[in-house]
Amino acid sequence: MKFSTEPKEIRTLREMCRLHPDDPVLRAQLGEALLKHGHEVGGTLLLREAYRMLREENPREARRLVERFGDAVTADAMRPLAHTDYLPLAEGMDARTRRRRTVRLQEGGTLFRVGDPADAAYLVLEGKLAVVLPEGRRWQLLNHLHAGALVGEGALEPGAKRTATVIANEPSTLLRFEPDELRRALGAHPELNLRFSKEALWRRRVALLSTVPLFARLPMDVRFLVARQVWEQTHEAGDVIKERGALLPCTALLAEGVARLHEGRSGTLYVGRLKPGTLIGVHHWSDYDARSIRITAETDCRLLCMDPSVIEDLMDASSWFAAQIREAGRALAVRLQATMKWHQSGSGETTDGRSGAHGEGGRPGA
Repeated sequence: MKFSTEPKEIRTLREMCRLHPDDPVLRAQLGEALLKHGHEVGGTLLLREAYRMLREENPREARRLVERFGDAVTADAMRPLAHTDYLPLAEGMDARTRRRRTVRLQEGGTLFRVGDPADAAYLVLEGKLAVVLPEGRRWQLLNHLHAGALVGEGALEPGAKRTATVIANEPSTLLRFEPDELRRALGAHPELNLRFSKEALWRRRVALLSTVPLFARLPMDVRFLVARQVWEQTHEAGDVIKERGALLPCTALLAEGVARLHEGRSGTLYVGRLKPGTLIGVHHWSDYDARSIRITAETDCRLLCMDPSVIEDLMDASSWFAAQIREAGRALAVRLQATMKWHQSGSGETTDGRSGAHGEGGRPGA
């Protein structure tokens, strides 16, 4: 079910797009209407579709879309983020140092691997690279890098380790910066320094989203778009994340830590445990009244929070994602109702989760 009621303008444009799926102008109009009503993800995705359609058949109108809505409409899975061009950072490096710091990779060459010491950052001068995480015998793609991108900025944190592996998709040339060199170079370009700080935050959030199967199956450009809409909350062990009788005003991904669910009038009956990767707030798409649930942090927790409209937009864009959310909501309702029935039958002996009511809160949703 929908968390919110769509305005008539949006419902009308949706129906028109369904009747005329090849009309980029209608898609652009719907995208603009969604943006106007706070659906940043859905609106931007539709504008990107319109741009891709217009780019081939009407380049002038495609350029107008970029002029009105910015470079975000040009992103796609291979260029997920219209990143800042950091090539000016190389200007302060003298020719001799530049030759010594140049790194060349052949196709398939590895720049660094997850777990390696983060001792330097790199500026991509030419070529294309992929940022990946090993997942058994496969790779989980986190990002694509092109000329002008910075990679390995974690080197700015003393003692840091590489959190991903970077592999060249084609012959590539990079420029190596020691941490102090990168700080000086960024300090000489205040606008790039500000942009760098924002992009580093987005990339970290994309990396967190990419470790969760629910989001990892979304195209890379969509993950970046979501990362720009989320905000973080931290809770210490013992903190109440959601009090009984209240509703979370957002949907949240439990990125780090463990939380516990309690139910009942006193909010003390143990009904589940949440682990990293759980999406909290799927009650928006469930028949279960989540106001009766109390959520507390068992360990220190980090949440990636987002407006429920972000989930709605992703459900509209991906039938698989929509099915996962609905199933999570249904499973949550069934699990909690069954646990409460078990408690009411007199089989439960404790309220702290040490009796038969044990069980995971369940991923992907709670």
